[in-house]
Amino acid sequence: MSHPQLALASLAALLMIAGAVSDLRSFKIPNPLVLAVALAALANCFAAGGLQALGWEGALAALIIGAIFWKLGLVGAGDVKFAVAALLWLPGQASDFIVLPACWASSWP
Repeated sequence: MSHPQLALASLAALLMIAGAVSDLRSFKIPNPLVLAVALAALANCFAAGGLQALGWEGALAALIIGAIFWKLGLVGAGDVKFAVAALLWLPGQASDFIVLPACWASSWP
């Protein structure tokens, strides 16, 4: 991992923590925060040398599954947007992140 990638990953981690704190305090995740996480993922791709470092497959799956959960009233729209932005950081590793919570959420009363 190069120095720019490490700096971007650290920034993204701080932004994700800020998003979690905001969500816990007010049940809202500001759109600029979500956008910053997504843009940091895109910048990381360029630092890594190509778009193959972008987790678009997991982000797309999170968008589809998240939209269904949002429509059912199980999650908020901000949660879906934040998950999509976060999954842009995980190329090829998103299936566990999506499938396990989906199974857990489907068991809610």
